[in-house]
Amino acid sequence: MTRRNESWNGEHTRRFTARAEEMLDWFYGHLRVSECRTEEAIFRAFEHFQHIWWGKDIHKFKLVDCVYLWDSISHDLSIAGLKQVAQPNAGHDWPFLEGEIPKWELGEISLVVGLLLCRAALAALKERTAEARSIAGLLLMDACDARHYWCQFRLTDCRNPDSKVLRAKDMVSEMEWRSKRRLELRKASNARYDQVGGFRQKKSDAISAYNNGGHTNHADFARKYCVKFGVEQRTVESWLSGQPTERN
Repeated sequence: MTRRNESWNGEHTRRFTARAEEMLDWFYGHLRVSECRTEEAIFRAFEHFQHIWWGKDIHKFKLVDCVYLWDSISHDLSIAGLKQVAQPNAGHDWPFLEGEIPKWELGEISLVVGLLLCRAALAALKERTAEARSIAGLLLMDACDARHYWCQFRLTDCRNPDSKVLRAKDMVSEMEWRSKRRLELRKASNARYDQVGGFRQKKSDAISAYNNGGHTNHADFARKYCVKFGVEQRTVESWLSGQPTERN
């Protein structure tokens, strides 16, 4: 046995197994706590996906088939999500979603599929072949995608969200509101500045008048023309910054 195989059969296998089991607990925990699902409801959903993927004979289960499981389910979830937007009262394509209390939401499906992927990854690791290890790695990557899907679409909208997550969401919402408000105020200010007779036009007129001559310096010009432009003297002087300061 090579050193590489010894490593896989030793430390790598233990670390991979621990990671898969940790994710398995994560999916199950969020189904039970965050989504308030009973063990019976989780089992029915888990069994349903086993049946639609491998048929009633679970012994036909093949690891290589699992590689395409998340791609297929995520595609179905995307289509179902679009249908739900177009037809909010439309039914689901998964029979087990109907009749359950509380009603299954599309975002929850990723948790059930994640359970199945983690179980399959652990089963693949037990075969101790190079091909099975590769499949196990792919399955765990898909499980990470399933977890990301739930975090993206259900983390703050699940039935029992974490209070820290909600506070973070409120903080983000407030920051987004403040940013939007600042943008609105900036646009309103620019609109006032650019309107006919606004500051931009007054500034342009002041610079033109100054450059036409007859004024010795900025202060002299600003003192004479601040009343005409309806602004303070220092405002007119600021408009003239960049212009020659002394004129004969």
